[in-house]
Amino acid sequence: MAHHKSKTWPKDVNQKQFILESYELATYQLAEKYKCNERTIRDWKELLRFRGMKHGSGGFPTPARKSWTDQIHLKLENYLVLGDIECPDHNAELLDMVVSIGHKYEIEDLVLNGDAISMDSISSWAKSFADPTVFADEVRPLKGILVEFLKHFPKTRYLPANHERRLAHLTEGQITFADHIADMGCEFTEYPYLYVHDPHNENNITIVGHPDNFSRVAGSVPRNLARTFHYNLITGHTHRLSLQWDDSGKYFLAEGGHARKIEYTAYRQLRFNTYPQWNAGFVLVINSQPHLINPDNIDFYLR
Repeated sequence: MAHHKSKTWPKDVNQKQFILESYELATYQLAEKYKCNERTIRDWKELLRFRGMKHGSGGFPTPARKSWTDQIHLKLENYLVLGDIECPDHNAELLDMVVSIGHKYEIEDLVLNGDAISMDSISSWAKSFADPTVFADEVRPLKGILVEFLKHFPKTRYLPANHERRLAHLTEGQITFADHIADMGCEFTEYPYLYVHDPHNENNITIVGHPDNFSRVAGSVPRNLARTFHYNLITGHTHRLSLQWDDSGKYFLAEGGHARKIEYTAYRQLRFNTYPQWNAGFVLVINSQPHLINPDNIDFYLR
């Protein structure tokens, strides 16, 4: 017989009492007390973890460390995703296009999908040539960008990525980038990804994230991620715009472009290699379906 996990807490079980008992009783003892099988008890414990609540494991001590299970979960069908702004070398014209699209489609939710700041001031690559950038000159304009976005998108979420993490790496975790924007009004998370749930279809879930992986082949990073996660994907990091579907034809796979001015980008302009060219742009999601927006097609979407 198939086992179906409960998504709601059983009405006839006192949650607080169950949590207290979970520190004293083993799983089989809880199953005997509540007259159910052990798998049901494990499901209840998993439901508590999903809600961010701690419980015991019989008489065994629980880990003292933070449980990394508090990722952002949103229930949305219309939103915008913008990644790789890499301020202070940002493309201000493209940022203004994001605002125009948001106004046109009455969108309040914006996801900043990693690398909103360049952090060239503490980059080992940037130190390989004469660059006068200092940290304050990167943070100051980024705060201005956040202030402007929040005027138009009151529900702005900021995902960190490899550029934001340079500060924590440099200081061995003593100072994080979150310390500098904590009072800006946007929702900042330590996770480089979040989940968006279609409000009309509980099985239609999209991960918006900034993966560590990079590939010269367009679409291959979200395609490989889909093989692991089995969700729709909107990814950053590759600085390319692409849209395709996974091998099953079930999940869409979008690469979200970038919003950095290439002519100001030393790590791009001072190199000669086989890496593919970048595509400036962002992702508009309407009715849970992605649309790639760039300077060449934006007039169509603004008609």
